[in-house]
Amino acid sequence: GTSREQMQLEEYNILLGPFGDYRDLVIIYGYTVLFVAAFPLAPLMALVNSYVQIRADAWHISVCCRRPWPSNAEDIGTWAAIIELTSYFAVIVNSLIIVYTGTFLDDFDVASRLFILLGLYHGLFIVKYATAILVDDIPADVRIQLERQEFTQAKLIKLQQDDVIEVEDDDATRQNNQNLPDITIHDKDDDVVYLDYPGYENYMRDLETARFGAETKIEALPPTSRPRPLQIEHHKKHVSGLPV
Repeated sequence: GTSREQMQLEEYNILLGPFGDYRDLVIIYGYTVLFVAAFPLAPLMALVNSYVQIRADAWHISVCCRRPWPSNAEDIGTWAAIIELTSYFAVIVNSLIIVYTGTFLDDFDVASRLFILLGLYHGLFIVKYATAILVDDIPADVRIQLERQEFTQAKLIKLQQDDVIEVEDDDATRQNNQNLPDITIHDKDDDVVYLDYPGYENYMRDLETARFGAETKIEALPPTSRPRPLQIEHHKKHVSGLPV
């Protein structure tokens, strides 16, 4: 069976397995960015190699190894700091390669090359910082999902109270909203709730006839089967001949 075949496969170490996969990719990244000035074709070759290696690692985990235990991870951990540090070294190393191995600066003395070196890697650092600010690390759809998850966690786990929205309660507001449908959702069905509606008795009589027959009374129904105010308002417009 499938379980027996899984047990006979090689175990994917939860610590050393991801470490080796990240190590290979970081080594490729380091060689690419550190010496890109000497070999400009290296990024393209590294892109192809990384794509093939990612697919090979996925095949190795899913086919050649025992199914690993799932575990949570907030990010890639220390590897992010290593990649960031490598990018800083890459700016300095490539600046040195350009200034001290480029033939277009053969006529410049040592002091002039030093000033060019300082201006070059400072300019590259500025471009790097500007790119990091302009390019968001988290995609927009992922950020929306994270905000939704934080909101759900705050409401369901931390029991955060809902925001209180103040609504103007004056004669002008009520006059403007009198033709709008009532979308109030009450915590429980209570006869007292329905008494606020003008002509309540007529609405209830018509609703009894339409839904439950002439012999059935709303008061005789269980609370869960009684209509809500929104149903009464909706039925009222049908009975009176007004458009919904």
